[in-house]
Amino acid sequence: MASQAQGVLNTPLETLAAEQQANRRLLELLQSEQALLISAKIDGLVAIVEEKSTIVARMTQLAERRYQLLKQYGFAASEDGMQVWLKSPDVADQTRHLWRSMLDTARAGKEINRTNGMLINKQMMHGQNALNILRGQSGETSFYGPNGQATSFGSSRGFVLG
Repeated sequence: MASQAQGVLNTPLETLAAEQQANRRLLELLQSEQALLISAKIDGLVAIVEEKSTIVARMTQLAERRYQLLKQYGFAASEDGMQVWLKSPDVADQTRHLWRSMLDTARAGKEINRTNGMLINKQMMHGQNALNILRGQSGETSFYGPNGQATSFGSSRGFVLG
């Protein structure tokens, strides 16, 4: 695949191989992101987010190139066209396997990304709760006292950051 080394992808298979490579890298980044979120090491996320953005942009370019090539081969420039191409007798089983592998990697990445979103929301809630406590806002029901000032009733709780 000398053309791939030069950056020109001339077959749907070449783009598929490059897409799978990018997809695997994205999965690795999502796993690293998850480890940082679980351990609350937020400082390391900036570099991961930047690389994720670069990888996703590359994957979009590769998919567009694959669609262009499918069209040149006489197939629809879409996922439906990809499915028809994969069923054609000229396509090797290795290519079909690569496609299934890429879809499996994408599904795994989607699930990790979903979990990471939940972890991010959890971190944000903890941060907001800590800010509310520091500001004296405990989230408990407030009533107006005889002097017209809001007072809060409820139990007092200690809070540990960490």
